[in-house]
Parts: sequence; C-alpha cells; structure tokens
Amino acid sequence: MNIRIPLIVSLVMVAAMVTLSAWAWPLIPDTGQLAIHWGPDNQPNGFTSKQLALFMMPAMLFGLTLLFTVIPSIEPRRAN
Repeated sequence: MNIRIPLIVSLVMVAAMVTLSAWAWPLIPDTGQLAIHWGPDNQPNGFTSKQLALFMMPAMLFGLTLLFTVIPSIEPRRAN
C-alpha cells in the first residue's frame, strides 16, 4: 500500500498547526493559563501553560504520523 499521499497530507497538517501556534505565541501572555478541558457544565476545569497548550497537539500529530508510517514496515503479517 502506498502511504505517500497520506504522509504528505499529515505533514502539511503538522506544519499548519505549528504555524498557527507560532502565530498565536505572541498574542498570549507568558503567565497566561489556557483552558484545555471543560466539564459537563461547560466550565473550564483543566488549565496548562502556554508552551504546552500551543505545541502539544502538533507534537502528538507528528508522533502519530511517524507511528503510522513505521507500522506497515514492522507488521509481522504484512505479506498476507
């Protein structure tokens, strides 16, 4: 199976997310806490620093992209 197009799309999405995070970086104060989780009452109940909030999702997407790129080559039943 050819994974070239999905890999390119994923890497473009990572680049877009990093670009958006870099754009938002100066807009958020250094001491600011960003909400990352909301409860059932629609009130924020989880907060994190600017650094973690802005780069956690691009890093996770990049890690998943690498994982899904490597899985076909290490799958033991890939010949079937």
